[in-house]
Parts: sequence; structure tokens; C-alpha cells
Amino acid sequence: MKHSITAPDIKSRNLRSIFELARRQGEVQRPEISRETGLTPPTVMKAAQQLVDRKILIESGEAETALGRRPVRLVFNPSAALAVGVVFEGEDMHAGLVDLAGGVLRSMRMPMRHAFNQETVAAISDCVRRLVASAPAPVLGVGLGVPGVVDAARGCIEFAPLIGITEPCDCTGICREIEQETGLPVFLENDVNAMASGEFFIRRLDAEEDLLYVSVGTGIGAGILLNGRLRRGARNLAGELGYAVSHAGFPVDRNRPGWLESQIGMEALKRHFTWTDGVEGGAVPDGLVGYVGEHLAPVVANMANQLDIRLVVLGGLAFDVFGKPLFEDLVRRIDRLSLEACSVEPPACEEPGIIGAAVLAFEQRLDAWLA
Repeated sequence: MKHSITAPDIKSRNLRSIFELARRQGEVQRPEISRETGLTPPTVMKAAQQLVDRKILIESGEAETALGRRPVRLVFNPSAALAVGVVFEGEDMHAGLVDLAGGVLRSMRMPMRHAFNQETVAAISDCVRRLVASAPAPVLGVGLGVPGVVDAARGCIEFAPLIGITEPCDCTGICREIEQETGLPVFLENDVNAMASGEFFIRRLDAEEDLLYVSVGTGIGAGILLNGRLRRGARNLAGELGYAVSHAGFPVDRNRPGWLESQIGMEALKRHFTWTDGVEGGAVPDGLVGYVGEHLAPVVANMANQLDIRLVVLGGLAFDVFGKPLFEDLVRRIDRLSLEACSVEPPACEEPGIIGAAVLAFEQRLDAWLA
């Protein structure tokens, strides 16, 4: 059945258009809004005033102009609303309070066990409550990034062997429990998809641009954005780099980590090499950099070649621990294996996962909040 467009639909669309323009540019003027959006001046006057009344836009004096009446400067207020981003990666969890521009107002991190259980749910709820208690503005929702193959629409983890999930796990009850504990809606997403979304948002990339985010940590994964849209795949398997196979005799199934993850995931590296958990910033174990590069660079280069992606971001715990030597080695190898040059960069922010999870919550709640 075809949905007819109603007056509230039009109002919501107009408010969202002005909101997104102001958020992207940081400052706008009413005549400029009309030119950029195609909305009539009376419509802009009415909608912009609603955003001013709610302190989403702040009037900040008059702009300079050569002719005519000086327009009023409208400055975007990123602190008008907030969201909580939470990323659970198996061995640790980090969470933060994020504003509308992707700024992290407050964050926290804690070690976790490799299980998505009642203890994990209690820790997430406690983190969210503590962050919300310090919030200086309305909190719209919680974005929760978790490892594994995630069906975000159904709120289900299909499988995630690193945290003990080998059969579909319906997380709607878990999300509802967190909602009841915190009073906020919870939106589930794959952890690396959240990181990729955070990077895309912080870099202010355009809607037609692409990004490949590769995370090396407890697990190995990628987040893929093509033409500005997060790609999950028909079965939510897009970006599951941990299951990349180089050994033809390796059996692939959902009951255990994939071949690449079994070679260069952090637990695998601890078996192959020796270091203390406090090595961050210190000496990298002999042979580790080359070992990781040999396994990971061909997979990343193949993906960049096949999807024709110009921007690759490398992040995750391995780069926090082993730092510049690992990153620079991978840059050289990927460049050598790429058909066309691509830019391989570190993350543009310290907490892309937190930001991305919060951005996903914003996207689910913004229209209702603006209305």
C-alpha cells in the first residue's frame, strides 16, 4: 500500500534538512538555508525559528553583507542533545557520552570477560546510568556495538564464537532489560560497523564517498561504507574478514573463529609470540610485524581492489599495542599490492566505535526528537 505524504511528514523533512545543513556547516543564515535546501523563505523562517526556540540553533549576531539587510547568523549547537555509544569487544568495553557533532564529552573503559551474559548486561547498564547522570542535555538513546555477525534490524547476534555465541542469539530481551534499567532505547550493531560509521561521520565525508575500516583486535573485522551507506550484506556477513581463507584445508564454520582470525587475532598472536600485556609503546616482539603484514595486507588490498575503495582506515587494539611499526609495515605492503593507489590512514579520532554507536542511535531517534 502506497504511503501518502502528510503535513507532519513534510514538517519533519524540512526540519531534518535544515538540521543536517547546519550540522554539516556549523553556521548558517536563513537566506542560505533557502538557497541550499530549496525551501521557501516563509518555510525556512518558521522551521528555523523552531530550532532556535529549542536551542538547536543559536542566534549569534549579524553576518557581514555587501548589500541589503544583514542576515542573522545561526550557529549549530552540538550539545542540544546527546547519545551514549557502547562498544563491547570481548575482552574490554568502552562507552561514552557523545554530542550531535561527534564530540565525546565523557568516556569510560573497563576490562571484561569473553562472554555476552548477565554480567555484561549489568556492566553496560551501569555504564549507561553513570554517563546519563552526568549529561547536561537530553540523551536520545544508546547505540551498542558487539562482536560477531549482527542482524541489526532484528536485534540478533547470528553467531560470535569469540564471545561464546554459536547459534542465533535474540538480543531484544537483553536490549529491553537495558532500556528498563536506563530508560533509554537501545540499538544493536556490529562493533566494527560502528567504528566505520564513527570514522565516516568524524571525517565529514560526503554521501557519495566510500570507506573501508579494518579492525585488528580480539577479532578481525571490517566495516564497509559505499556511497555513504553502511553495507551489511544479505546475511549480515559483509566485512567478516576474520573468515578470509588462505589455507584450502581449513574448515570454515560458525562454531569457531575463521582462518585469518585464528592466525592474527590478539589471542593467536599471544600463542605465536611472547609479550606482556603492558607492552603498549614498548618493544614489538621480533617477527610479529612481518607475520601480521604477510597475513593481513593481501586480504585488505584484495578488498580495496575489488570494491575500488580509495580510503582504508586501520584501527583496533593491535595498533594501540604495537603502534607505528605495525601500521607503517601494513601501509607499505598494501600499497605494493594495490592496483590503484589508495590512502591507508590511522583513525581520525580516539574512539570511533563509541562515536559510531552513538551516531547510529541518533539516526534512529533524530526525526522523532526534532518533531
